[in-house]
Amino acid sequence: MKLSKKVLTVLHGAHRIDVFEDESILAKDQVHRDVVDRQLQKRMRPKDAQVKVLADDAARVAAEAIERLIQGEQARKESAKKAQLRRTRLQTKKASDRAALPISRAALMFSENKWDPAAAQDIVRAGMGAIIASFQGQRPVGIAFSDIDVDHGTLAFELGAGSSSILGIATCSASDVETPFASRIMERVVAKVNRHTQSHPDVRFKWVLILGPGRVRVCLAELDAVHLSAVQKTTEKVGRFLLGSITAHAAFSEPWRLGSDPSMKWCDDIRRWRIECYDSIAKRTQVFHAPRVPLFVLQSFFGRFTRCFRVSEMPDDENFTYVLKDSWQLVTRGLDDSELRDEITVLTALGTTKCKDGIVQRLECGGTVMVDGERDSTQPVLGDEVNSYNRWSRTHGSDFFAHEHRVHCRMVSGPVGTPLDKLCLQDAVTAVASAMLAYALVLKQIEVLHSDISEGNIMAVRDEDGNIKGVLIDFASKLPAYLPTSYSSKAKTSLYYLG
Repeated sequence: MKLSKKVLTVLHGAHRIDVFEDESILAKDQVHRDVVDRQLQKRMRPKDAQVKVLADDAARVAAEAIERLIQGEQARKESAKKAQLRRTRLQTKKASDRAALPISRAALMFSENKWDPAAAQDIVRAGMGAIIASFQGQRPVGIAFSDIDVDHGTLAFELGAGSSSILGIATCSASDVETPFASRIMERVVAKVNRHTQSHPDVRFKWVLILGPGRVRVCLAELDAVHLSAVQKTTEKVGRFLLGSITAHAAFSEPWRLGSDPSMKWCDDIRRWRIECYDSIAKRTQVFHAPRVPLFVLQSFFGRFTRCFRVSEMPDDENFTYVLKDSWQLVTRGLDDSELRDEITVLTALGTTKCKDGIVQRLECGGTVMVDGERDSTQPVLGDEVNSYNRWSRTHGSDFFAHEHRVHCRMVSGPVGTPLDKLCLQDAVTAVASAMLAYALVLKQIEVLHSDISEGNIMAVRDEDGNIKGVLIDFASKLPAYLPTSYSSKAKTSLYYLG
């Protein structure tokens, strides 16, 4: 089937996020919505067969609880009408309204009536609380609110906690759910995901629930795209089951199925991140420990989502002698990876190279992150069917150019340096000059261009004699010094755009 190029985009800084929204591309590609809806449910469900049965049962129980709330609200309305006709005494009527208020607010979330913005938080809390109370999960599911905007009638909430939580955007208008771009809800989704990942560096992808009066929609935010399911009405059986299953998955699914990184865990007892790093050369996994606050985190989740930590091998060691870098590297179709060389391969090729006038970055270990026994990448998030639709980038002055996916890479290197902005002018100039001399050696030895030399990619260290030396870091944007003639012009262009 010919791929549709009619894809809506959200520009976040310099990075382009493809947003696959059914109203935009599905006039021609109905298959995409069917596949996304099916895969969204499949990928979020627990992997364990027995737990999967429990989650499905919980989803049905939750759907039935929603149906009872709707029926109870309808019965309450009928009762209220009859009471008004009989002109019930005022005090009795007030007492009746107070008794029915909690049910009324919970049921209002599933009805198609527009919410009062001032009461939106209570409505969503009551509605989601009724679903959560209908079943017991393997772990407690709480709900927390933030970013309440009464003027626009939207509020952000979080179902669960930590990197495996499900983010939510609630709106008082059902049309916002049906047309998220016109109402700018999608911009709020992107902003919410970015804020969340700043404080949760162990996120791999993120599930987001868009909720409105009688409407529900699920979207998956990954590094290059946001996928949206079709709009479902909670007044219908399919919509009720969808909302119930999402809540059940938050309680039953394995954290890594919800977007958490199992190879990176916060340990409360030692107040350190415990991070596993697979060594592709030694074919073994090493464990490192890092403080709570990363050394560096990219402001946007979308793209490489690079994070750097100061790490040590011992959990109680306060002298962090290495830097751990975690990022998602793009694998580009049509380009020879062995000639392009990723950052880990570049540092491996440098080996123990020494430069008398500078210091070359030294690799301790590095490789691809493994999740559930497989190489972690964006490819298996929604499956091959969806990936055939969603891997698009636009090179400068050209049409869409297909690429494959991003691979989750992690490496540990040294030495740990000091940023240039922390030095006096004389030491900073000395460090830059030293780093350039070392870079000349790199260029001569392995014929690789750094292509991203900047103030942030040069660190200063002191050698054994106490002299300032510069270290050039971050070869993620590297290029071969000489492009092979076999590369097409389109591939050459994409090198500079996608690196």
